Amino acid sequence: MRWLPLLLLIPLFGCAHADPLTSFAKAGVAYSDSLDRALDAAEQSAVDASSWRLLADDQLSNVDLAALEAANAQDTARAEQLDRLRAHSGLLARYLKAVAALADSDLPKEATKQIEAIWTSTATLGQALVGSPVLPPSQVVRRPLEQLIDKAMHKRVRDHLAERADALHGELVLQEAVLASLARAVVHELQLARQAALQHSVAGPLVDAAPVEDPEAWVEQRRAWLLADDEPKDLRNARRAAHALRVAFEKLIEGQLDEAAAARLEAELLSPGLLAGVGVAR
Repeated sequence: MRWLPLLLLIPLFGCAHADPLTSFAKAGVAYSDSLDRALDAAEQSAVDASSWRLLADDQLSNVDLAALEAANAQDTARAEQLDRLRAHSGLLARYLKAVAALADSDLPKEATKQIEAIWTSTATLGQALVGSPVLPPSQVVRRPLEQLIDKAMHKRVRDHLAERADALHGELVLQEAVLASLARAVVHELQLARQAALQHSVAGPLVDAAPVEDPEAWVEQRRAWLLADDEPKDLRNARRAAHALRVAFEKLIEGQLDEAAAARLEAELLSPGLLAGVGVAR
């Protein structure tokens, strides 16, 4: 179930302005694109984990239809929340691009209307993320930024961020918080799944009276489950990416993020596996 607000399809006015904000906006787009792939991997891992738990429960006591439906409902609710997170990151990227283009826009009033429309959708979706009982956001410290805005920014952009920096920072914090909650939930599911898989696919065939039918496959299964990471690599990298984007925004507002640093962040966000490391640190 993939959906994206139609506002993401609205074309922008104006051309790119070669400054740190433009480069940061590109990093936001790269984050959104890479996050989508990371969430696909995390979602698949979580559903597989719940399937292994069902198999384990079925061995102990035959699973009834109600238990299966409950697991299906939980997996579906998590998928819906991840769809919101995908759409939210896409709107944030669109918003950042629009704000960056504001400095060079030939139609600043029209551009501002588009910015406000995109922001309304972003904030509304943010409230849906916060209000969902599935994957409630963790507590992440928010920083007041509106009094720290770099005076070197273009006046139109500076005036806009003077009213919006704190709220925008809150939406970036929300991305980070939901990913932290997702990571905890997935890690818990995978730990239980490992136990279930080891019992079902490793211990079961070994203790059975008959010899193991395919010894090589059994060895591979045992190794794979014993050495599997608790947290999928893509999800761990997504959390790092969200943190890097939020920190980069704080530096941008304070005038401590140059174009080269923002460009490096964009390149890292576009790299395979989302992020090999974080290029913007506190």
